[in-house]
Amino acid sequence: MLSALRNGTGARQLSRFMRPALAARVSDQMTRIALTLVLLLLCACGDPVESHYATRAAANADALFDRGWLPDFIPESASDIRVGNSLDLNTSSGGFRFRAPDWPAFENRLVADGLPATPFANWDDTVARYQSMGYRRWTYTGEGTTWVFFCEPHKGRCEYLMWEPRHFS
Repeated sequence: MLSALRNGTGARQLSRFMRPALAARVSDQMTRIALTLVLLLLCACGDPVESHYATRAAANADALFDRGWLPDFIPESASDIRVGNSLDLNTSSGGFRFRAPDWPAFENRLVADGLPATPFANWDDTVARYQSMGYRRWTYTGEGTTWVFFCEPHKGRCEYLMWEPRHFS
């Protein structure tokens, strides 16, 4: 190879020998970049997505109900709607306020104390904590999704937890 460099043909031969090494290095770098991007995307999916809507109309305009994050029969007067969704687990938590006179129509769609198995750790502690703050528990299950509402009807406020049981079987 040294003789090739001395007589001028070495540049061609050297580049012929270096091409596979350079290609391998570029391929390794591209692989690292691709893996980094995949890891970043996977990490981003695990983060909860939080939203806030001043009114039910604003939530409806953002298709919150169409996407199934809250049932579409929450009171028309619902306001201060907070939603935190975990897309990878298909769970949601949040709350909203409403005019107390709208409670009976909302309550008619709920089951008092009906509760299937939950995926949440320390569920009994969660229920006890809400009860100690004056909330009562109602459940709604529809289209494979379960919502548990902890509400204070006379104060016009609810907190909720939602999950799809099939993801936790």
